[in-house]
Amino acid sequence: MEIVKEFGINPILLLAQIVNFAILLFLLKRFLYKPILKSLEDRKVKISKSLKEAEEIEKRLQKISDEQVTILDKARTEASQIISEAKSEAKELTEKNLAQTKDSMQQLLDKNTERMSLEKDQMLLDARKELTELVIAATAAVTKKSVSESTDKKMVSETIEGLTKK
Repeated sequence: MEIVKEFGINPILLLAQIVNFAILLFLLKRFLYKPILKSLEDRKVKISKSLKEAEEIEKRLQKISDEQVTILDKARTEASQIISEAKSEAKELTEKNLAQTKDSMQQLLDKNTERMSLEKDQMLLDARKELTELVIAATAAVTKKSVSESTDKKMVSETIEGLTKK
């Protein structure tokens, strides 16, 4: 006990400090330590829950990104298909228009050819008439006598036919 007196330790005071420390420890554990541990545990649960939600969100984002890529690929293929269909339709329409134009041109050419043929026939007829009149007039002048009109026409027709056959 000499050591206790040498260091100046009072046993009653030491016992009182130990009791006070035990009471303080009990109070801290009961009213402060447990709520702090509880709030730390709640915080830990919240953090783990947030991490799980973040992982789920990341998975959803990845899924949405994959769907977006799929939709874009599908849209691209549909767009290229629509473009190719439009090109083929344009080509068909161009070919159809070209064929119609060719047909129209051929019909116009046929009409013009027919009209020219009719005009040629008409011109030949007119020329024959004039030639007939000239031949009648020339014959009348040469023979100085007038033959009946029907005989004149018959002679002229025979002469013209003979000339056209040559």
